Amino acid sequence: MNNSKFILELIEKKEDLTIKLNENIKSLLEKHNQKLEQLIQRAERKTTNTDAEEFINEILQYREDHKDNDIDDWRLKDKIKASKLYEKYNEWRIENNKEESNQTKFGRDIKYLLPNKRRTRIGYMYFF
Repeated sequence: MNNSKFILELIEKKEDLTIKLNENIKSLLEKHNQKLEQLIQRAERKTTNTDAEEFINEILQYREDHKDNDIDDWRLKDKIKASKLYEKYNEWRIENNKEESNQTKFGRDIKYLLPNKRRTRIGYMYFF
């Protein structure tokens, strides 16, 4: 009789643990699904290029189109000071009626297009 009671208690505990485990798994899946949905929404918002990305893409295209030319143009240099690039971006932005952006946002927007940014003795430089 004692053995039967013990076995029944074990079965009840197993059922309780199974229920708790299933609840925990369900809760974890819901949290991960929420995070995944947030990432998807963020990615969908990012499908269009920012003005900064458009500006950099124009520079990169210009470099490709004129790579064999012997032209003295800032867009064809191997490097440019970050503040100078931002200054050129602001000129382009005004000419193209684009919204104003601060230097931090500009740097963040172009980070993956121009990943070679280093601190030098004269300031931050982008290397093409």
